[in-house]
Parts: sequence; structure tokens; C-alpha cells
Amino acid sequence: MLNVKQLEALLEWARAKNAVIDFFFRETNYRLRIDKMFRAVDQSGNAVSWAKAFGTKKPWDILEAFTLDKIIIRLEGKEEVYPNVQALTRAISLKV
Repeated sequence: MLNVKQLEALLEWARAKNAVIDFFFRETNYRLRIDKMFRAVDQSGNAVSWAKAFGTKKPWDILEAFTLDKIIIRLEGKEEVYPNVQALTRAISLKV
């Protein structure tokens, strides 16, 4: 999975490109969203309290604690789905 440095690089990429990256997990209805910051989001796409969604876990802990289902990127009006982190980093040419 991604470590702290890699997640921060992904956050910077999302900020620079004005992109929204959603990580969906199998064990929870909440997801991790990266846009201008790390956010916890419910099934409807509404931001929720981080503590309510993930407790005391940090963003990098979430990626290890839960099984990744899929990743969706919304960029420039388009939506793309990726099955794993490796496919995502290859697609955006992120050096991680």
C-alpha cells in the first residue's frame, strides 16, 4: 500500500490537478476522499466526522486496515475507475 510520503504526494497531485480521488473499501460504507485534504465520506458522498468513520486511524493506516475495493478519480469532468493503488499511480504517473 501507500506510505505517508506517497499519500502526501497523491494529495499534492490532487490539489494541483483539482482532482477528487475516492478509495472504496469492502469492510465499511465510509470511504477515504483525497481532494484538497484527506476526508471521510459516507455512501452519499457527504463529508462526515473522521472519528465517526475511521476512529483514530490515520489515512495511511486505513489503506492497510481495510481491503480496497476500487478507486475512482474525478478529473476534468471525467470519471475513471482503478482496481488498485498500482494502477492508479501508473495512470497518473506519480513517482511513488
